[in-house]
Amino acid sequence: MSTVSRLRKNKINVQRLADELEKTSGAKKSYLDERFWKPTTDKGGNGFATIRFLPTLTEDDPVAWRRMFSHGFQGPGGWYLENCPTTLGDTCPLCQENTKLWDTGDNSKRNIARDRKRVLKYISYIYVVDDPSVPDNDGKVFLYKYGKKIYEKLNNLMIPEFPDEIPRNPFDIDDGCNFKLKIRKVDGYINYDKSEFAEPSILSTDDDFLDTILDQVKSLDEFTAKDNFKPYDDLKSRLTKVLGLEDRVEIEPTPTYVTVDDTPAMVSEAVSEPTDTPKPTKSKESKGESTSESDISYFEKLANTDW
Repeated sequence: MSTVSRLRKNKINVQRLADELEKTSGAKKSYLDERFWKPTTDKGGNGFATIRFLPTLTEDDPVAWRRMFSHGFQGPGGWYLENCPTTLGDTCPLCQENTKLWDTGDNSKRNIARDRKRVLKYISYIYVVDDPSVPDNDGKVFLYKYGKKIYEKLNNLMIPEFPDEIPRNPFDIDDGCNFKLKIRKVDGYINYDKSEFAEPSILSTDDDFLDTILDQVKSLDEFTAKDNFKPYDDLKSRLTKVLGLEDRVEIEPTPTYVTVDDTPAMVSEAVSEPTDTPKPTKSKESKGESTSESDISYFEKLANTDW
């Protein structure tokens, strides 16, 4: 068989060529973790959705959320987007640096520490009852990352402030409550104050349907597992690069931290969450920075960061 005949016999499908071209052409890749649901807001920063927090399925661990601290800021050497080891009670090099800045008493240095402080987030499973902006999300189960304000509303429902209020378990499938998420932008910041729980209601009277929902709820332990937090030396190395401090003396471990909310605190104490995306620190060195091998993972983390 001639070369021309073999070529005609083995014609390559156009779609196959297109697929290969996409692989090698540097096409944009989505770094979003599709397991997480994020509410949609309009141009004015307003949004609305109704969700239902789902329970854990582990009898020996009734806590239906995980609490995590993280850091996110841009320095002369790139982005620092890391889970904070204080989540596990371990030492964090950035918290150490923030403590040093705070202890100077200099307001300008304290502002730097505030911009780099720990961000507190919680993670739970939810069932989307109504997402007007993305109707395709209705009836689906997602992970949901939320902050201190929404956690306080959960806490206030379970542990009421006044004696005439009945404690409710918002995670219960029979007697829980739908959560009406109402998002506004107030003075340039995201605000959840008007969000509220509806009256108690059963999630569904169809047990087979409930089984399909609950079968999608997995363990949350992956988020606070030890291997989800980098070793101290790795974090210190990344921080040194991001801050442009390669020639500085090594950071010495210290046992205490400051939460940068104007009051000293131990690691276990909660911190207030920022309600807006931290502003990147601009510098001459960072203008010409290329996309290094490690930066790809930071783009992925940035895409999944919910400030």
